[in-house]
Amino acid sequence: MVTDIIDATKGTWLSAAIDRTLTGVSTDSRSLPEGAAFFALSGPNFDGHSFVALAAAKGAGCAVVAEGAILPPGIPPEFAIIKVPDTLLALGDLAASYRRRFHMKLVGITGSNGKTSTKEMLGRILERRYQTLTTRGNLNNLIGLPLMIFDLSPHTEAAVLEMGMSFPGEIARLCHIADPDLGLITNVGPAHLESMKNVATVAAAKGELFAGLRPNATALVNIDDQEVMGQAVRTRARQITYGTSPKAQIQADRIEVLPDGRPQFRLGTPSGSAKIRLKVLGRHNVTNALAAAAAGYCLDMPVDDIQTGLESYRPFSRRMEMINMPEGPIVIDDTYNANPVSTSAAIQTLAEMTVPGRRIVVLGDMLELGSEAEAAHQAIGRLVAALKIDYYFFYGSMAEMAGAAAVAAGMDQDRVTGGDDHRHLAAAIKTLVKQGDYILIKGSRGMTMDKVVSGLIS
Repeated sequence: MVTDIIDATKGTWLSAAIDRTLTGVSTDSRSLPEGAAFFALSGPNFDGHSFVALAAAKGAGCAVVAEGAILPPGIPPEFAIIKVPDTLLALGDLAASYRRRFHMKLVGITGSNGKTSTKEMLGRILERRYQTLTTRGNLNNLIGLPLMIFDLSPHTEAAVLEMGMSFPGEIARLCHIADPDLGLITNVGPAHLESMKNVATVAAAKGELFAGLRPNATALVNIDDQEVMGQAVRTRARQITYGTSPKAQIQADRIEVLPDGRPQFRLGTPSGSAKIRLKVLGRHNVTNALAAAAAGYCLDMPVDDIQTGLESYRPFSRRMEMINMPEGPIVIDDTYNANPVSTSAAIQTLAEMTVPGRRIVVLGDMLELGSEAEAAHQAIGRLVAALKIDYYFFYGSMAEMAGAAAVAAGMDQDRVTGGDDHRHLAAAIKTLVKQGDYILIKGSRGMTMDKVVSGLIS
């Protein structure tokens, strides 16, 4: 009801005081369902208040606007408008109120790497027994997470929501909105350093999830990550540990990376064990699988369902996705995003695979690293040289710096090549590769390295 928005947001009527049943919530006038509440959000490059008249014309049930905002002409006098001090805060407050109508189990997941993989692995586990809602796409921020919460229904038995952040305080707010029964921090690493400055600040910001959990909730703690362990002292919730340490309550041992790059391990839990063989590349995914298994265990999933769920998970597009090129080489598309930890893990995965031809790394700049950018890229270059990667291609000034570091560490200068744009880079790679070669392509999202993939496979 429209009055539910007023109650949850402490808003007041700006126009017609007409209550009605709403069909949902939207922040986008282009895809606004008829009867939905339209929240007029504002940002550096947009102002949703400009579209209130359009929302009314499309049949919105009401609009929520900021106090003092300038509204466009053409709004019908009978259209219900609610004013609030801040529309983004109001969106979160309404979502928090709506979430507390439901008694299903909700898992909140954050971390520098592996959030999406862990979320999807856990989704595959829980859907074996529960009607499960998982975060769609990148709806993991102060706008997206509330919109996901509005997808909850009386039929929802479990929800797995990803929590992203760029600044301190965001995770605390998301935790307040979602009120998780389980909180999970996958790991802490050097990401968003332009805004966060250092890893300690990242850790404290991620740790807001543990700090915000209720005493009767559960914190899932990666015992192998010292930064995560350091944040666990902030929680009032009970703690369940997972990791490769024998001290972990949920643990992995007998870890092996098979020739095709896919890992297998023995999962141990207090309720039993199972041999897990993942269908996703990389040793680092064992930790993601353990995190998902720990959450599944806390939600009373039997070990055989945890095993089946983990083994049914397949990576999303552009996340270590293997693509066969027409001429025979294999492209490993990991272009969704990049930071030092995920890039190192991807290169190490390529090095561990049994490859009939040559190993080739194609790297775009890793962005948002602030003052750490130069050192981080140089470390990647040294890793490329140390792991005996056959060829290194780069796009971007920082990735070029990584190439120089690889040469300084002993890689042949003739095996390091840059490109002025995506098309020229793809063309240069095409002149080199042949059947049996494996080509790893990675870079931050802003470098659009997926265009190199498209150029190679077209």
